[in-house]
Amino acid sequence: MDKPTLIVGFSPRPGRYSLLAYESLCSHGHSVILMNMRGGEYEGKRVFRFCCEEVKTLPIHTITLYLRPAVQALYYDCLLDLKPQRIIFNPGTENSEFEKLWRQKGVEVVHGCTLVMLRTHQY
Repeated sequence: MDKPTLIVGFSPRPGRYSLLAYESLCSHGHSVILMNMRGGEYEGKRVFRFCCEEVKTLPIHTITLYLRPAVQALYYDCLLDLKPQRIIFNPGTENSEFEKLWRQKGVEVVHGCTLVMLRTHQY
């Protein structure tokens, strides 16, 4: 079942976990939306810069974070406007303040690794 996923903090650099997550999500049949601070394009797919209005119109089931907490604050308003069913705080991205805001919106908060969740069929 496709669970359209927004990867926030995507990096096209080899070895980056966000790139590995992109590849794994695609191989598992999930639609992927990419976002980072630079924007641009990767493999013909648009990389959104922050949260433009276009992103708000896309169906997003899951947000998976690859941003350290200090940078996440720049994305609070933008991401909280989206209506995902869950958000995954990958290792190193845990942020109690942001997590609390998601829980108040009724969004499932997961502390986990997207890659492990996919490999173990927990995604």
